[in-house]
Amino acid sequence: MPIVEHLHTYRRVGKSATFCCYHPICTHFTKKEFLIGKKAMCRCGNPFILDYRALQLKVPHCLECLKPYKENSRQAIEKRKALNIKVNEVLEEAFPATQNNEPVEQDSPVENNEPTNEPRKRIGYEI
Repeated sequence: MPIVEHLHTYRRVGKSATFCCYHPICTHFTKKEFLIGKKAMCRCGNPFILDYRALQLKVPHCLECLKPYKENSRQAIEKRKALNIKVNEVLEEAFPATQNNEPVEQDSPVENNEPTNEPRKRIGYEI
C-alpha cells in the first residue's frame, strides 16, 4: 500500500479507546493515550491539536466547531447568566459605585488659579 503523507482525521472505533483515520487510503489505527497532543485534521478542514476533550467524542473536532448547547436551551441561558454576573463583578471592581448614588464632585477649572468664594459646582444630579 502506498504511503500517504497527510494529517489524520480520526474516528473512534465502536465504544473502545481505539481511533482510526478515515481518509480513504489510510490504514492508521492507534490508542487514545497516544493521540493527546498530536496534530489532526478537523471535520471543518482546519488542523488542530487533539486534547482530552476532543478524544471523548466519536469524531474529534476543534473548538471552533464545538456548539455544545442550543441557543435558547436551559444550559445556554444559565451559562449566559453566570457570565453576566462575572462581567458585572469585574466592572464593579474596575469602576466602584459612589455612595447614595451621588455623582463624584469635580473641580471646575479656574483660569487665574486664585481661590474663589463661590461654592464648587456639582456635575450630575441628586436623588
